[in-house]
Amino acid sequence: MYNNHQIFSKNYQILIYKSLQVEKIKYLIQIINNVEELINQAKAYQRQSNLFEQIVTLYQQQTNKIDQIQQNTQNWTKDQIIKSGSINASFQNLSQIFNDYTITIDNKSKQQNFVIFNNLRQIYSMQQVRNNNLEVEDANLLIQISMSSDQKQQEKFQKYIKD
Repeated sequence: MYNNHQIFSKNYQILIYKSLQVEKIKYLIQIINNVEELINQAKAYQRQSNLFEQIVTLYQQQTNKIDQIQQNTQNWTKDQIIKSGSINASFQNLSQIFNDYTITIDNKSKQQNFVIFNNLRQIYSMQQVRNNNLEVEDANLLIQISMSSDQKQQEKFQKYIKD
């Protein structure tokens, strides 16, 4: 027959085991939360990257339209040279305005794209460092849990042997 001490010992072992299970579940929930946070950050980074690509595409479209208008203007100007000298001068001025506008847009766009690119590169670097830190932290926590679990199992075994 079991005496009260043995029953208490068995109940205590069960309680310790359940407590360890609860701690493992809490740790797994924390890991899941960390992974979800990383996923959300990756989504935010992807949205920023998509926005940057949209800006580049829009810039290219505007530049192409300006080039097309400028080419049409130059072609039309060549045709009109024979007809009228004053009209030619007006279109030459318009062509120069388009050239200046294209150069201005190009310079501003390059500056903005450089700033955006540098910001994205910094964000990416920070995310890499953070990801590395989280991986190290997760590994350390797993080692600590394993060591704690091993130690508790050893203590339970030693206690069981004594009983």
